[in-house]
Amino acid sequence: MSAKRSHSDEASASPEKKPKLARYLEDGTPIRTIEMLNLPDYVCEKYLRGFFHREGPIENIEIVAETKNDNAERVAYVTFVLPESVAKLLWDRDESEYFPISRFQIRQAPDERQPKLDPQATKLQDVNDFCVLNIMSFLALDDVINLGKACDQTDYVSQIYYRKYSHFVYKPGTGDPSINETTLPNILEAIGGQINSIEWHNLKGDQLSLLCQHCPNVKKLKLVDLCRHNVTTWDLKKNLQFFVGLTKIHIRDSSLYDNCIKLMMSGCKLKTLKLERCLNIRGKFFNSRNRKKLRIVKITKCSNGVLFPFADWDNRLVELSFDRCCSFMRWLELPEERSQKLKKVQLDFTCFSTEKVADLNIQHLRNVKSLTITRRIAERNAADCNNLIEAIRQISSLETLNMELIKIDHNTIHNLGLMRNLKSFGTKNSENTIGQRMYESLPAVLSNLEELVISLANDDNVYPKSLCKLIDGLPKLKYFSYSFMTWKLLEALLQFRMKPQLYKRNTLRIGVAEVLFTDPKKAIFDSISKGNIILSVAES
Repeated sequence: MSAKRSHSDEASASPEKKPKLARYLEDGTPIRTIEMLNLPDYVCEKYLRGFFHREGPIENIEIVAETKNDNAERVAYVTFVLPESVAKLLWDRDESEYFPISRFQIRQAPDERQPKLDPQATKLQDVNDFCVLNIMSFLALDDVINLGKACDQTDYVSQIYYRKYSHFVYKPGTGDPSINETTLPNILEAIGGQINSIEWHNLKGDQLSLLCQHCPNVKKLKLVDLCRHNVTTWDLKKNLQFFVGLTKIHIRDSSLYDNCIKLMMSGCKLKTLKLERCLNIRGKFFNSRNRKKLRIVKITKCSNGVLFPFADWDNRLVELSFDRCCSFMRWLELPEERSQKLKKVQLDFTCFSTEKVADLNIQHLRNVKSLTITRRIAERNAADCNNLIEAIRQISSLETLNMELIKIDHNTIHNLGLMRNLKSFGTKNSENTIGQRMYESLPAVLSNLEELVISLANDDNVYPKSLCKLIDGLPKLKYFSYSFMTWKLLEALLQFRMKPQLYKRNTLRIGVAEVLFTDPKKAIFDSISKGNIILSVAES
């Protein structure tokens, strides 16, 4: 039987979400089973359950040996509770720019493998679980909670439904309108046990008490617009238990004192701390207990003059980011055994003079894969970008380099060419001093690039022909972004990429401004491109 598509199912009561896409057979049977071919021997049922855990609740998995095209092979039949899970998987496979499970051949299972509806079902208790889940998908969250209390079956199904809230976002005025300050106590009481990650905007003291009371399994916490007047030191001390099990804390656009951060870091399991655009911090929130297991520290765009005594730590950090801080020179001189696990680094080189850069020895960072250099202003005595690149060349393992406020000239291109392992290069608010020659020169020295981001402070009026030559000279390129991209340039790139000799290359993702991404012309562009070029919103 052929499969039909129904667009009548909706993803949620929220007006911001698109309707769900469900597929049905001609007799009305919802398609809930997929077929996976050529499974390796190491793949078992437990492996597949973990593999698909993000796609939706699974009802059954069967692995069999079958003969297909005169060859014996292992085949898995995975049946999901919701038909929407299968529909999304198949849509991602065919349409999405990012299909996370492309390592396997996945397709819709044969009709005889699709579980049939029970024609005798007449009572709510007899209806298949996925039908109840479909009913819930039309309702606001507080209505789902009330429906879950109707009987044992709906209570069981509602617990499955609540899994979609494992990452819970609370931002007043957006998303599901049924989630508000009035309904929060009832909602958190119902779904709190399923939540393991939270993003909360403008947290208040009474809301923190609710989280402490109903959300015991939270591991990751992101707080935005946190104000020390709304959450006091007493609120934090009273609900200290909530922070004990956290492994990741991310605080953004907030105003709070060091003592507040120290209380949030009271647990011994914390591995990641990120502070972004935070006021009033002085860096005195670390102690030997709360930094014991830290592996990732990112403190960017915070108050000036923050000092962190990393030279005194014995941590084996994996990722380290600084911006507007004054202690980077100390940790750059760390012994090799204390920095050998660093993989990702971000540093602010604003106050580095040419003399300091000339004496910079960073050979001990030999395992760093990604380096981001930020500069707030191009100060008069600041080091030239080419001096920085010459120092960075000491890191032989470097694969990703991003630089801010640099002047790109012929020396820059030459020095970049000496970084043999570079796969990703990006600039931000930079100046192109050599015009069209930059686009012609980059492929000659960086032919192995897979990602290239050119963000300039001023429009350099690149010619479409120069941009096409750049793309042609980078055969491995998967992502490209240019800050002054226009429809004229995009059409020239598409026409160039549609040539027979280039058509079979990897799909090229191009990051564009949001105004282009939301333009009605994008639909026409996509229909002509047919996946040759995929547009996405570029990171700001």
